Amino acid sequence: MPILVDASLSCNLNCAYCYNSEPRRAGGATDIEAVKRAVLSLRERRSYVEGGERKYPEIVLHGGEPTSWPFFEELLKFAYGLNGKTEIQTNATLIDEDAVRLFKKYKTCVGASYDGFWPLNRFRADEATSGRVARNIKWLKDEGISVGVITVVSRANGLPEQRPLFKRYFDWLADNKIQGRLNPCFVDGNSPELELTPAEALDFYMDMADYCVAHGIGGWSPFWDIVQALRGKPRVCIFTHCDPLSSPSGIVVDSRGRVTTCRRGAVSYENDLRDLGTRREILRATDCRGCKYFFACGGGCPSQAVPDWRAKTVWCPVWRALFAKYEKVLLSLGEAVRLDEASQAASGHGDYWQARGGGHGDEYHERPHADHWQAI
Repeated sequence: MPILVDASLSCNLNCAYCYNSEPRRAGGATDIEAVKRAVLSLRERRSYVEGGERKYPEIVLHGGEPTSWPFFEELLKFAYGLNGKTEIQTNATLIDEDAVRLFKKYKTCVGASYDGFWPLNRFRADEATSGRVARNIKWLKDEGISVGVITVVSRANGLPEQRPLFKRYFDWLADNKIQGRLNPCFVDGNSPELELTPAEALDFYMDMADYCVAHGIGGWSPFWDIVQALRGKPRVCIFTHCDPLSSPSGIVVDSRGRVTTCRRGAVSYENDLRDLGTRREILRATDCRGCKYFFACGGGCPSQAVPDWRAKTVWCPVWRALFAKYEKVLLSLGEAVRLDEASQAASGHGDYWQARGGGHGDEYHERPHADHWQAI
C-alpha cells in the first residue's frame, strides 16, 4: 500500500468532478520538511518482511498537480533515494523536455489522468489541452517511460452514443500497450449532469468487458481487480472493505506532514492506519447481508455510498453483475472461486487504488502487457 504525498493541492486544471475542489480553496502552505519526516516515519511503520526481505511501501506524488510544484524535483529525488524509483499521478498537461529528463533520471512510473479523445475529455480540459495530453502520453511511452492511464467514466464519455469514439480511444491505448483503470464518476450521487446512472454505468462496463475479451485487451481495472478478488488475491482498495474512519488502504501525507484518511469523502482526518472493520460489520448486517460476493467485494468504496458511508456503493448493480460474469469465466476455466470469509481475509489489501495486479482508484501502475487476456 503506497504512501500518497499530497504535498500541495494546487493544480492548473479545474476538472468538473474533482473531489479536491473544496480543500484546494482552503489553501495552505507546504512544509516540505514535515512532509519528508512523515513519509520516513510511515515508510518504517508500513514495512514488512516477505521471503526474508524487508519490503517498503511505494511513495507516490499526488496532489493537486505535482509537476507544477516548485519542489517537484526535490520530492522526486527524496523518494528515489528511499526506494530507487518514483511514482506520480499527473494530468499530463505540463510534460516537457525537463519533465521527461526527470522521469528518466528518477525511474518514474507515470499515471496520467485522461478521459479520452476530444470531446470525451471535456470535463477535464478544452480541446487543445486534451490533444496535448494525448500527445504527451504517447511521448512518454515512446521514451520508454512506464505510463498508464486513469479514465473517469462520466456523461462525457460513457453514454452509448459516445461508445464508438471511446472504443477507438481504447484501441489506441491498447496499440501503445497502455493499461489502466476505468473509474466511475461520482461527485455526490446527485449530479446528473456529470454522473452516469447505475443502469447507464452497467451498460458501459458490461459492454467494455465484452470488448476487452473480443479484442484480447488485458490489464484493465475494474475487470482485473474483480478477477483478483474472486481468486482471493490482493486487489484495488474499493474491494477491500475500506473503512473511512481509518482507511488503512488510503494513506495520505498532506502539505503539513499530517497522516490523513483518504480524501474521497473522508469522515475523519487523522489516520491511525488500523483496520477498524466498522463499515464491514455494518454492511454484513444490513445492505450486503446474504450477498455471495460480500467478502470479495466489501460493499465498494464508502465515498460512493448513498446516503452515507454506512451504505453500500451506488455502483452495487455494476460490480455485482461483473462479479457474476467473471465468476462464470473462472469456473469455466476450472479455477477455484474463493468467496468465503476465511480465504478473502487471507488475501490482505491490494495496492490501494492501483491498477497493478492501480483506490479510490485514481492512480495507475503498469502491469506487463500480455498477448492473451491477462485478467483470466
